[in-house]
Amino acid sequence: MACIASPNKQNYGGKQLALCLFGDAMQAIYSDGIGSVEAHIDAGDLTLIPKADNYRCSYEIIDLINPLRLDGITQKVALAKDANGQLQTEAERHGDVKVLYAVCAQRPTGFSDFEAKQNHSEMVDLLVSKATEGCTNPKVLMLTNKSIAEKVGFKHLYKVFDDRYVEVSDRMDNYLKRMQISEICEICNLYSSQQYNSLIKIIRSGGYVIHSQQDKIRLKEIIGKLLTDENISLYAALQYAVDSKLVKMSEACQNLLNANAQYLRELSADKKYQEFKKLYLDGLNTFARIKDYFTIASEEEFDYYKSRYKKEMFIEILFSDAIKFSEALNYTHYLNEESNYVTMHKTKGSSIDSVIVVMEEFYWNEYDFSLLYNGVEKQEKRENSQKLIYVACSRARKSLRCVRLLPENEVAQFKACFPTAEEVTLGTHA
Repeated sequence: MACIASPNKQNYGGKQLALCLFGDAMQAIYSDGIGSVEAHIDAGDLTLIPKADNYRCSYEIIDLINPLRLDGITQKVALAKDANGQLQTEAERHGDVKVLYAVCAQRPTGFSDFEAKQNHSEMVDLLVSKATEGCTNPKVLMLTNKSIAEKVGFKHLYKVFDDRYVEVSDRMDNYLKRMQISEICEICNLYSSQQYNSLIKIIRSGGYVIHSQQDKIRLKEIIGKLLTDENISLYAALQYAVDSKLVKMSEACQNLLNANAQYLRELSADKKYQEFKKLYLDGLNTFARIKDYFTIASEEEFDYYKSRYKKEMFIEILFSDAIKFSEALNYTHYLNEESNYVTMHKTKGSSIDSVIVVMEEFYWNEYDFSLLYNGVEKQEKRENSQKLIYVACSRARKSLRCVRLLPENEVAQFKACFPTAEEVTLGTHA
């Protein structure tokens, strides 16, 4: 944390005021932030007043994260007061830290085959499992929603959107709201948490009115099916909720369903598109491969047809039996932070007793955590990666575990960066 102040006081109404900015440059992990003010500090426009107090982390965690800082500030434990004004004792601010690694034959890339990626993922799971030993109800911090989706139980739902969109989470949230799936999930969650007054208010607007004990029994059966039937699909759950009068189909939802149906009819009647689709599925899935077999003018036209195919697949899969309503429920539990998995970015500002930081990029090329210790000159990516690990580690109050899979040739560098790192044997190397 630092205070950045203007050295030149301004006179306002006979009073001198100074502009002060409070913040921590190490917390700047989003690309759309205000950016660095170092140039203004160097020019003398602003004066940096370092604040080294850390009111959250244990002594042991601060010892780990201080070397990760890029600004030269060495943080120190600052004892906080509780709600009753009682000052913490030093003993209350002690905790435990472990850095664990396991050796793998090699790290797969985004272009590696499924088997290599799956094998690596299983080794990560084993290492995380080892790290949970001695941790009380830890939150597991991972880099991507995609890596978490399988752990929390919404991987098929996530994949449908990931195959079509770049900004997956926003697209998925918006689409599930338009489909009223989010509303149905809320009804289920209110029932599970026994928030019956809020539940009754929502279902009343859908047309379900409770007049008798039998109505309550019927409601329990309806919601029970949505909560326990692992085979009910996303679309079937929507139809069931509407038929049961839990929700009234909105105009936005009806328009979405009508537009999808119309789109599929248009594609079915488009003979040129059907020809493209057959060739594309036969393996001619690039402009260079298909151009000699299909009348197509340019790469842009190829992209147009490919986009139509991706949209068709998106609609057909999302509304098929393959996507279960249970995955939408699991996704809402994840959004409500009811699972033990959280993304590193989402925890910014949070304070958590026990944390496991999974130092794996999961093929997101914006980050490379090996740059923390291998000395390769990629300054911007290294700083972004180091800041993110710093933010993730500094969420922990008492207990912290950091884990990473390493090829043999990275072990010495890793241990030079994290001198207390311990090797965990997982069995056969990936």
